[in-house]
Amino acid sequence: MVREKKWRYAYFNGFDPQLFDLENDPKELNDLGKDPKYSETRQRLFRKLFEWISERQIRKTISKDVIAQRTGSSKKRGYLFGVW
Repeated sequence: MVREKKWRYAYFNGFDPQLFDLENDPKELNDLGKDPKYSETRQRLFRKLFEWISERQIRKTISKDVIAQRTGSSKKRGYLFGVW
């Protein structure tokens, strides 16, 4: 989803895009997602959304070795799991 002062654009893969004019339709009741008059606005907002998705930083995970090093110290600290 992309939101600007005037527009809110939403795109979900496999569905029609949604476009709302927030100045004239603040309750978002009139979807302009298929209206040919707004094709340039939809294309511009789609590019903006695509650029954000493609440039965002995805958090890296830690390796299994690091997880193994950090696991198993609970018993030493006095926490017992699975003991009845």
